Amino acid sequence: MAPKNAGRKQKRPQRDALGRWTKGSTGNPNGRPRKWSRIENGSLEPFINSVIEVQTADGPKMMTRDGILLNRLFQSALQGNVHAQIYLDKKFEKFADNRANLHATLMDYYAFKMENPDYEFTAHQRNLMTGAEERLFGVRDFYKIENPPLAPRKRSWRKRSK
Repeated sequence: MAPKNAGRKQKRPQRDALGRWTKGSTGNPNGRPRKWSRIENGSLEPFINSVIEVQTADGPKMMTRDGILLNRLFQSALQGNVHAQIYLDKKFEKFADNRANLHATLMDYYAFKMENPDYEFTAHQRNLMTGAEERLFGVRDFYKIENPPLAPRKRSWRKRSK
């Protein structure tokens, strides 16, 4: 009869004769436990998108939790919370930069379209440009805008030193 552990690999000893850990072994194989459990995006989405009724100065309103947090951040910044102001300032600058880049890309697209009227864009390219127009101008068809803006307006919320 074969011994019970005949098919298994023999583990080398985890400690040497002096009681020290041998190379390649540890006394804490899983490491330190995390302070908070990890939250996955799938579990956050129902929470963020849930709609609840909130009392505002204008009366009760239905808002998403995400909208409530954003509204509270704006209120906090307006009441003088410097950290909220700095956070929003960085977000506004990033938004303005993204908007300017998107506008420049669209202008290049329109220039190419005017120079090459016979060129057929792929469906993917058309969808990208339509989505960019929608994000930038808020409408599905750019040509329905009566006076389209020709240059992006970049605002800085920081006071500039003179």
